[in-house]
Amino acid sequence: MRRWVASRADFPVVGPFFTTEWAAYFFSYGGLSFDLGIGFVLLWRKTRWLGILAVFFFHLMNNWMFSIGVFPFLMIGATVLFLEPDTPRKWLQ
Repeated sequence: MRRWVASRADFPVVGPFFTTEWAAYFFSYGGLSFDLGIGFVLLWRKTRWLGILAVFFFHLMNNWMFSIGVFPFLMIGATVLFLEPDTPRKWLQ
């Protein structure tokens, strides 16, 4: 994680933060916290759409910053599993 984050030091404004030791901890434990908590946010109907927006933002940022292949898009597609069963049918009509 230290190498991945340090390689992005050319980002405007936040780039110098990426070269610090805390940046590796922030991204490691921040990603862990997000992954452990987002399932509960997606399961509760009142916060589901906020959770879906958070999933989109988190995984698109992962794709943009770390270039880890198809995984972020697979996880964005998997959020459909948290929707009500008739939601995709409503979208298609």
